[in-house]
Amino acid sequence: MKSQLTLGDILQIENAIDISRLCCPDTGIPLWSTIRNSVLRMIVGDMHYSVSLTGNSDHSHSGSRLRQMTSISRSIAHNAVKSRSLKPRYPILLMATGARVTMRDTGYFNDLSGYFVETAPRRTYAIEDLFDWKWPFPRHDNNVLLHAPLRVEGVLKGKLRTGRFREPARTLVELVSQRAKNGIGWDIGKKRRQWLEKLCTNGAASLLPRYRRYQTIFKKMGTQVLIKEEACYGGADNASAILAARNLGIVTAEYQHGTVSSSHIGYNFSTEMSRSEAYRQTLPEYFLTYGSWWGEQINAPVKKITIGNPHRTENLGFTSSLRANGRRILVLGDGIETTIYLEFCERLAAALGNIAEVIFRPHPLERASVLAKHPEMFVGKVRVDAHKDIYSSFLEAEAVVSEVSTGLFEAIGLVPKVFIWNTSKARFSFPLHPFQVISDASELAQLVLDKSTGQVSMHQIEDIWAPNWRRNYLDFIDMVVPR
Repeated sequence: MKSQLTLGDILQIENAIDISRLCCPDTGIPLWSTIRNSVLRMIVGDMHYSVSLTGNSDHSHSGSRLRQMTSISRSIAHNAVKSRSLKPRYPILLMATGARVTMRDTGYFNDLSGYFVETAPRRTYAIEDLFDWKWPFPRHDNNVLLHAPLRVEGVLKGKLRTGRFREPARTLVELVSQRAKNGIGWDIGKKRRQWLEKLCTNGAASLLPRYRRYQTIFKKMGTQVLIKEEACYGGADNASAILAARNLGIVTAEYQHGTVSSSHIGYNFSTEMSRSEAYRQTLPEYFLTYGSWWGEQINAPVKKITIGNPHRTENLGFTSSLRANGRRILVLGDGIETTIYLEFCERLAAALGNIAEVIFRPHPLERASVLAKHPEMFVGKVRVDAHKDIYSSFLEAEAVVSEVSTGLFEAIGLVPKVFIWNTSKARFSFPLHPFQVISDASELAQLVLDKSTGQVSMHQIEDIWAPNWRRNYLDFIDMVVPR
């Protein structure tokens, strides 16, 4: 593969009318949507990661088979009970992953979507995925359906229709493979080609069943605005839900759930995809950003509306301003390359000696495996962060460092020093950022002792983290949902 590729170079793979015109005959959804994220993640993974990205962070298929079946059965029963009380009185529908469901005093709460539900509880319902098939009850908020039965129904009904989609899937994967090989020198390989053909076949076959089910649900609930996490990512579920809503005249949006940048594959598109009407119909109309800075980083053909970050704002109101005694350096994991991060932490601890303590905070996707492997909460001299919420971790830190973590941005204004680890991954992922760069653990050990280093200019904070998220959100709702 060619070295030093930019996302723009990679996106030339999809910049072809032949790709955008290969569509599902029943829904009109481009088949590229079913595999786009997987293909691009494969390429980025081969460029910058030591492990495969595709499938590595797919939490929806993790967990034991018994737990999956038990959770699906309980989800079907839960939805059946809840559906009896559903009436066309919920104009706002939130669709969320369960990746950030945490326990409050009164029950489980989704740290990404829950604040929006709380803001207009009488008009809002949520459909939520099961993270790692864990049962997220009792709830802090009760207006919740579970997504698992809808996904299972789509998959099963799709399996009955796969025959007619095998050849179009092969055609698409062959076209994309050739463009990737000719354009950037990337060879997909036989196993991954077969995997993508199967993914495309199954995804395409499930589009119509999913589309019909979503339209039924939206009509039953009286949905007027659909706000879906990860809507821009594509895939059979996102594409069918967004198109179903659009064709019913429902306003569609996505709320920001993490970092975005000019190199984020989910929010940047080639010229052909951006102007393809068929593909645009699978994307939301609005993207609700944390601040204006984020919207400026991406070229997705959506309208950017600045909202703010509810979870960050609300937690700042409850956390203490007192810092822990002693110097502590917080290293944020990326959820994928745990070993590399722990090795960095150990080198940093060795370089610092007794000057400061190094704390490793696992990403939610790797937290369970890290704690299982290191129940004593130490890896050598490196302490594993025990705090459930990252803002409590910030209060103990003098400096924060990572490659591509949202936590770097969340630390702005809360932690005195913020550094970004200068790797090929970081350079690719964040062409623009406000952080001081460090090349290795030894350099970081020197810079954390220098009072003039690592500080982020505060004039950027409102561009990155807009204030008044609740008012901004309600202004958006009032704009798109007539009372």
